[in-house]
Amino acid sequence: AVFIGNRADDILTGLFFGPVAIGLYRFAYRLVDTIVDGLSRSLQSVALPELSRLQDRRAEFADRMVSIITVSGLLVVPVLAVLAVTGPSLLAVIGDNWTAASKALAVLCAVGSLRALNMLSAPMLQALGRPHLLAGYAWVSAVLSTAGFLAAGILLRGSPVADQVMWMALSRLAVYVIFLVVNGALIVRMCSIPAWH
Repeated sequence: AVFIGNRADDILTGLFFGPVAIGLYRFAYRLVDTIVDGLSRSLQSVALPELSRLQDRRAEFADRMVSIITVSGLLVVPVLAVLAVTGPSLLAVIGDNWTAASKALAVLCAVGSLRALNMLSAPMLQALGRPHLLAGYAWVSAVLSTAGFLAAGILLRGSPVADQVMWMALSRLAVYVIFLVVNGALIVRMCSIPAWH
């Protein structure tokens, strides 16, 4: 399920879009992915042992979870904001052929920001001993990712390349907005965090 959710774009874009649109999208997504993985993935790996240590002390667990999410946001969001603003210039320097991905890169920076916040629910659920919720979340993620790319593929099959790249990015953003709402509700519920915290 995790593989499908993370790679639905790779699988489905090949069915509907040409190599130029796929290459532009994958390049822009890889720029964002590199930043998110470099800054937030290490935080995710230390979150599990830290949260596991506090699993029986719910108030401390909730405070630590909020702290980890805050740190993740502070690490990733500013860097991606800079990339979103400088992206067109960066792509122009790389080559004129890449500028069609400029607007999509800005959207994917928003996706990366949401992803950096969403990825912390996995160590939380593992620390609380809720693998069934984690598995369910992975399957829902896979279904939503697949549905988003199927819709974009069907609707934009003959569109210009820049539009295809943009709508692939927008479909990914829509999925991650849904993930953010679900993750927020899950974190509030599992950690017993007041909604105003």
